[in-house]
Amino acid sequence: MRFDSLTIEKYGVYSELKLPLHDNPGLVVIYGPNEAGKSTCLSAISDFLFGIDHNSRYGQIFGYPQMRLEATLRLSNGQQLILRRRKGTRKTLTDVDGKIVEDAVLASILGPTTRDRFEALFGLGHQALRDGGDRLLQSDGDIGRLIVEAGGGLRALVATMDALGVEADKLFSLRKSADRAFYRAKDAFDAADRVSKAGIKTREAYDLARKQVTAAEQEYSQRKAEQKGLSERMSREQRAERVVPSLVALDRLNEKLETFGDLPALRPDFAAAVQQALSSRGAVRDTLEESEERRADLERQTAALVVPTELIKAEAEIRDIVQKSVHVEKERKDRPNRIAELAGQEAQLTTLRESIGLTPDADLAPLLPKKNTLENLQQLASRGIELRPRIGDLTEQIETDADSLKSLGQRQAKQMEAGFDKPFGIAASDLNLLPRLVEDLKTRTATYQRVRDEVDSRLRAIAFPTLEMLRGWRCPDAAAIQTELERRVVFDKELAKHVETVSVQTARRASALAQIGRLQAGGEVPTAAAIAVARGGRQSTWAPIRSTYLDEIADAAAQLPIVERMEAVSLFETRTVEADQLADRKSVEAQRITDLAVAEKESIEATAAIHSTTAAIQETQAKAEGLSRKLAETWPDAIARAADLAQLKALVTERSEILKRAEEAERFFEEAERLRVDHDPRMELLVLGEERLKVQPGPTASLLARIQIVTREIEVHDEAHANSLLSG
Repeated sequence: MRFDSLTIEKYGVYSELKLPLHDNPGLVVIYGPNEAGKSTCLSAISDFLFGIDHNSRYGQIFGYPQMRLEATLRLSNGQQLILRRRKGTRKTLTDVDGKIVEDAVLASILGPTTRDRFEALFGLGHQALRDGGDRLLQSDGDIGRLIVEAGGGLRALVATMDALGVEADKLFSLRKSADRAFYRAKDAFDAADRVSKAGIKTREAYDLARKQVTAAEQEYSQRKAEQKGLSERMSREQRAERVVPSLVALDRLNEKLETFGDLPALRPDFAAAVQQALSSRGAVRDTLEESEERRADLERQTAALVVPTELIKAEAEIRDIVQKSVHVEKERKDRPNRIAELAGQEAQLTTLRESIGLTPDADLAPLLPKKNTLENLQQLASRGIELRPRIGDLTEQIETDADSLKSLGQRQAKQMEAGFDKPFGIAASDLNLLPRLVEDLKTRTATYQRVRDEVDSRLRAIAFPTLEMLRGWRCPDAAAIQTELERRVVFDKELAKHVETVSVQTARRASALAQIGRLQAGGEVPTAAAIAVARGGRQSTWAPIRSTYLDEIADAAAQLPIVERMEAVSLFETRTVEADQLADRKSVEAQRITDLAVAEKESIEATAAIHSTTAAIQETQAKAEGLSRKLAETWPDAIARAADLAQLKALVTERSEILKRAEEAERFFEEAERLRVDHDPRMELLVLGEERLKVQPGPTASLLARIQIVTREIEVHDEAHANSLLSG
């Protein structure tokens, strides 16, 4: 058995080390400076053959779980064996595919060789040589001393060694002592080593910390970008907040200015007239305020006026008395007429007397009302005369109140005509959020459209008509494809290794055949087989001669022609000489024979290796084809669209990213729809408010200007409605 190659992974200081060992016969020398890793490689060979120690010092850097040793072995029959060893307690030996291989496979090759025997024969290191020398010198001047002295008669060296022994005892002893320099240095080294180990981070901890730092840096950059974007947006909104009122006022002024476009130019004294009108307006305003205050005082006086209960109850009688007093006054003024009327009435009374059967001069007094009735009537008349001034004041107050009521009625009619008697029906607060809703809706809609366009573009790039077809496409995930790719890489490496082996063995066989041809070109090679063939020819020639010589017929030989007998003897002698010469040349051409045997062996071994490797190639190809068929049978749609696994992985990765972006687009669409549910009713309220207020926004009017105009008019209407309710 020999090693063709050795691969070390996560072992000692090596993350990965490959040692190709040439398969040509001869000695392979591995050399390097101190601490280059020669002893590590020697220990790796021992650990590969017999297992990695439980407390191996070669796993301190990368950790025990990652330690791997792989070797390619060439057996005596030419068979190639590739095995891997991991650290563990059992079943640590596998093949290249990861299948468990029993330790008996190596044990049958190693035979009775143990780890100790192997290290004693093939694993001698510097420390082992020193330990052996120390054990020789343990004889204290007997065998060891004699060996040293016999080596060159160096008695002075023995004395020097004794002195060095005394000095070494001062430096070191087997029992720990503070007096020994070694232990003092070791204590200092251990302290420094503890400090060093305390500051050492494992690769896993370093990678984790590095990932955390990278993630933190990415998150910081993202937050920085978001902060910058928010700051810019806030700055724009603050500028807009400062400028919008001025812009709205400017829009209103422009709108008013447009309404004055068809008016003629102002007269020259317009400014003076305006000043005079403003002064007059101030005076009128003062008068109006005084009138309002007087009206308020009168209303308060009217409200404070208390009418006696008896007067309220006698309102009807008072009204009658007032009316009667008015009539009496009128009758006094019309007395002449009344006298004439009395005369007429007297005539009528005469007629009445006649009609009731009385004489023309009959007294009608008995027929008049009773005295108390007349007294009551007189009292009432007197009371009416007393109340006449009060009645006059009340009459004037009633007329004033009637005028006020008439004015209020007119104002209320105007408010009803303007619609101020009813609430507007639209709250200004419902329109305040509309600008932000419009902006958010535009942003969400634009984002949705942009992401959707990106999804459609990427769908076209991978030849999928619709997103539903992409969702329904059956395919393995990227991790499974990556596993298959790695498996194929292993197969490719194995095939490449087998092909390289076939190439090397083919060259080896060709070289051996060429060597055989060169050796055979110098004549028949006196090999044992050639000598046996020559001796066989000699024997076959001697057999008829012998039989003739020993024939019972005495003259049997004489019966043969002399020429024939001479040819037979000559042939026998020639073959005898050839056989003897071959036997003699065998000792002379021993090197040539050896070279020929070696070349033939090389040819045979190379041919066997070619056959075994070719079978391994066919087996590996069959495995790869079987896996490819299985993958195609499991995922026919995926393989039909992308037979190359690298392209399939890229397509599957692109599919995952497209589906993720599609989910984002759907989320943006849902957000836009939620905003639209709140936006559309408010927009309809704005249009309805403009229609009810008869506001015609200009074609260039902004949404904010429209909202401010409608909001202002709604506030005016609500204030007027509140005043209408108070006045009502």
